[in-house]
Parts: sequence; C-alpha cells; structure tokens
Amino acid sequence: MLQHKVDGLSLSLVYDNGNLVRAVTRGDGQEGIDVTGNAVFVDGVRRDIPFKGMVEIRGECYKD
Repeated sequence: MLQHKVDGLSLSLVYDNGNLVRAVTRGDGQEGIDVTGNAVFVDGVRRDIPFKGMVEIRGECYKD
C-alpha cells in the first residue's frame, strides 16, 4: 500500500475583537516566528472573524 505524506507547519492565529493581530509558527519549539505579514496570503486564513473577543486558533498549514 502506498500513501502520500502531507507535511506542513504548525500555525497559531490570534484574533482580538475579530481582527487578526498575530500569526506565529512553532519555530524552534520555544519561540515561534511571527509570520503575520505573510499569513494573510494563505488561502483559508481570514483577516477578520465574527467573534468579538480574543481567541487563538491553532492548526496545520500546508501547500497543496
């Protein structure tokens, strides 16, 4: 059986009052790399969401 491997990077998106304020990768495991300026160009990363509090959304980002 053959199975393709999908590899990506961990991405944390922080929204405050519905607006994206920070996008950070896992980095070296201790300190992440701020990629906010580039994250807005990733399909599926929204600049704003309807939630009006502060929320962190974590997931995996990969190139299709």
